[in-house]
Amino acid sequence: SGGINPQNISSYADTGVDVISMGYLTHSPTILDLTQLIE
Repeated sequence: SGGINPQNISSYADTGVDVISMGYLTHSPTILDLTQLIE
């Protein structure tokens, strides 16, 4: 959403807005392996 990411979100927050939308949360997440091996 407009190039907002963890590196620049504070500059948006400093403007006094109440809500910030980040597409980064859904299109750039890191992968967490939750594999469970059962014998």
